[in-house]
Amino acid sequence: MKSKQVVGIVIAVLVFVIAGAAGVASASTLNSSLTTFSSLTRAADAEPASNLAVIDISGTIGASSSDGYDHEFILGYIEDLTNSYENMGILLHIDSPGGRVYETDEVYLALENYKNLTGRPVYAYAESYMASGAYYIACAADLIAANRNSWVGSIGVYISTVNYKGLFDTLGIRPEYIKSGENKAMGNGYDELTEEQYAIYQGLVDESFEQFLDIVCSSRTYSREEALPICDGRIYTAAQGLENGLIDRIYSYEEFETLCLEECGASNIYERVYVSDDWMSYFFGEVEALIPKSEAQILLEQLEQDESGVPMYYAG
Repeated sequence: MKSKQVVGIVIAVLVFVIAGAAGVASASTLNSSLTTFSSLTRAADAEPASNLAVIDISGTIGASSSDGYDHEFILGYIEDLTNSYENMGILLHIDSPGGRVYETDEVYLALENYKNLTGRPVYAYAESYMASGAYYIACAADLIAANRNSWVGSIGVYISTVNYKGLFDTLGIRPEYIKSGENKAMGNGYDELTEEQYAIYQGLVDESFEQFLDIVCSSRTYSREEALPICDGRIYTAAQGLENGLIDRIYSYEEFETLCLEECGASNIYERVYVSDDWMSYFFGEVEALIPKSEAQILLEQLEQDESGVPMYYAG
């Protein structure tokens, strides 16, 4: 390892140790402030607070994400808001290309449950990107707005499989699969898909798309005939999305935030900041990111992270 790399890592270690200690200290302060917010008891003479809660939907939607999305945190946040006497509504602040079908639908259903149990509104705002699964989640909102430079839509689903046979042959690698049936290991990355296997995947995609289409039609009051030409997977500018009825307004975030406060009757904005309890994992992940990697290492990491065979509500 080069001396500059060693020096860089040593400096990074010192910085992150200090930052990690500060993060642990601030986490306890943050959590204590949330106890009051989510509590169902208060002094009889206290003025009730009224908050519009902001939930950030950013990065790739999935069970776990390295680019800002935390699935369990979001679901827990929605549940707490459902039980809070102080909450008056939810504002989704979205900047995401979408993600996995399962987790996308979980968030959508959690928001629908929140609305059904509380009768409170949900609003959605698109920053630069509100695509595919992110738009699916936004369909739970009573009002959708976007920045004038946003891209919205990309309504659809896909399953990707990547075939590495040529690469494996070059490297002299030949995987062997002992299968209980011809379709058991389909999409394994070495064998070509048969026509039957392609049809199986297409069936999974079609069913997930029908679910997405039904939600869009219900949210945006489209007929199926009106929705199909719009929901062909393409991305739209904010102006195009407004013209096609995918969004309701083009606003700056500050303008929309003010509108939502007035609409739901809240007096202030509440935004819970996510602080990871596992700061050691975060710390070592950041240090690892500073170490230069070879092209082979990068390729192997991409292969490991590939969502092969998983249905995705993702822009593309």
